[in-house]
Amino acid sequence: MNALSLPWVIGPVCWILLLPSATAMLYTLGERKGLTPASLVSSYILAPFIVSISYYLLSIEKNSPINMISAQIITALLLFSMVFLLSRIRIDKEITFERRLEFKPALKLLFWGIVLLVVFDGLLIRFPLGCAGATSLTAFNKCKTGEMLFGAKGFGELWFMVNVGTMALIATCLSSFHLARRLFKG
Repeated sequence: MNALSLPWVIGPVCWILLLPSATAMLYTLGERKGLTPASLVSSYILAPFIVSISYYLLSIEKNSPINMISAQIITALLLFSMVFLLSRIRIDKEITFERRLEFKPALKLLFWGIVLLVVFDGLLIRFPLGCAGATSLTAFNKCKTGEMLFGAKGFGELWFMVNVGTMALIATCLSSFHLARRLFKG
């Protein structure tokens, strides 16, 4: 299916997620509330969208595993920087929650993050997503429905792969950081 035959490049599912998260982020920034649960979720929705739309607009190969993995890394870095900046703009500097994670849950999170990252990126490399190889009518209809919901060919697949891979990468990074801090701090 040609991307120009769709009425939109960014599908309605992406817009349904993007508009409330952008509104919540702007409200948080305007009120200088700092890092709240709403701004954290908004950051997680906005970061993959920003990277996905940038990759979609660039003239690079969309389904290349190297491009997908680099998009996941860039998204994780963008998300960490958004969270860091949000945590610094709070008007009242009083800490409202205590960040404490025990050793066993952090180790379990690290294990599942690595497993999810290896399995997802391994499957991505072995079986790249795409509708180019759709030979049956059922596969073509699934691809057409996915493109209608998530966006033009390339964008929806890219957005999905960046979201899932970034979630696994963030779980791995956070648990690794916490375990290293616990081990070296004593």
